Amino acid sequence: MTLGKLDDHLLEAADPLLRELHEQTGETVNLGVLRGTSVRYLQILESKHPFRLVVDASSRDPFYSTALGRALTSALADDDWNELIHHTKLVARTPQTVIDPVQLYEIHQRASQQGYAIEEDQNDIGVTCIGAPIRDGGEIVAAVSVSIPTARVDADSQPQLIDAVKQTAEKISAQLST
Repeated sequence: MTLGKLDDHLLEAADPLLRELHEQTGETVNLGVLRGTSVRYLQILESKHPFRLVVDASSRDPFYSTALGRALTSALADDDWNELIHHTKLVARTPQTVIDPVQLYEIHQRASQQGYAIEEDQNDIGVTCIGAPIRDGGEIVAAVSVSIPTARVDADSQPQLIDAVKQTAEKISAQLST
């Protein structure tokens, strides 16, 4: 399949489940893929809250500062991870952006172990994102995330959001495998 056809297949399988997550959380839902060292957004369902992050579909962000990118790269072997970091210009997007390769590797390991990634105020000030990988036949092909104003994330809501994102990623993965 060509790249465009793969993205179309992914969108077709993911759309109803992304809409479910959007309805369940009321927050912005993103679907993204890794292209080089950047995350390319394929679909964005914006929150209806007046205070939200607005991102254009097909825009790009660096993988290292986003929950989507961290989820997308969570299964990379150490050699592949090091190669990716070596070819990435690490630039702080905010004062909280982690750009130290050792710290980024620790974040990578944590995302790999937990099955999700989280970032708070590292790509955009005031925004927390939670992302989980989508697999097709065991290989990570995309990731899903929710973007929430940091002010709306607390100790009670965060575990529920993590669970919802992980479950959505698992359901999309199951759709791709059928």
